[in-house]
Amino acid sequence: MVCMMGVLAATDAGHYETILPLCAIFFSLGSIITGCIIRYTTFFIFPLFGFLWGLKNLLYTWGEVPFLSSLLWFVGVLVFSLIIPGHILNYKARKENRNGEWGEV
Repeated sequence: MVCMMGVLAATDAGHYETILPLCAIFFSLGSIITGCIIRYTTFFIFPLFGFLWGLKNLLYTWGEVPFLSSLLWFVGVLVFSLIIPGHILNYKARKENRNGEWGEV
């Protein structure tokens, strides 16, 4: 919802180059909040790097960075904020549920 509002605000203002960095920051903040709630440091540290990377990208977008570079930054933030912590958490859940009580995770 917040990401959609950021996209609509950037589109209304005519600053299309800020859409990807704003969404990357919002994704990272969501993962950071999740890490704080479940008290899992991997979900706090990796998204923190993604958040800082997104802020850096947002500052660079005002310097006329090409779209392809911005897209690569966005993918990097998604990898650090969502994919790596998700795989680590999935691996940890499988390791804890080896006895087969919960089935396939």
